[in-house]
Amino acid sequence: MKNFSVAYTNATVTYSTKYNQNTGFYIYHVFFSNLLQDAVFTLDETGEEFPSTYKNLNLLLYPGQKVSLVSIDDKVIAYIDKATGNFYYLTNNLQRDLPYGLPLNWRVIVALAILGFFVSSTYDYNDIFKAVIFGSLFCLWFYQRIINFILERKIDKLIISK
Repeated sequence: MKNFSVAYTNATVTYSTKYNQNTGFYIYHVFFSNLLQDAVFTLDETGEEFPSTYKNLNLLLYPGQKVSLVSIDDKVIAYIDKATGNFYYLTNNLQRDLPYGLPLNWRVIVALAILGFFVSSTYDYNDIFKAVIFGSLFCLWFYQRIINFILERKIDKLIISK
């Protein structure tokens, strides 16, 4: 893995609100909902506003909060609360936001697994073919988790050392 270039930018939270959004099928909202949070950061140096929406993250943001935005390779991935010194990630998937790992998400893996099972049962292949399909998909999923874990640890060390 290559080295990261880390930049810190002082900012103030000017707006923050949390809300739930139900998506999908009619009954989907009974079992699942997406926690969304809108936040607007105003950069202290330039006064430029940085609005964004975060999905399924319970961030501790409130208007007037002084933070330091952490950017890695020109992508804002975390913030540090200046009052407490704690840092919080602004993403659940670092390998997707940074160009590392495979560009697959869990929906693609599930779709490939269903397709592989359908193909293997339609053409009456033996159970070894099914095991190879599911085993390879599990290996892809496991590889992505490992890359995400390594990225988190590496970024944690960079943020704590600064």
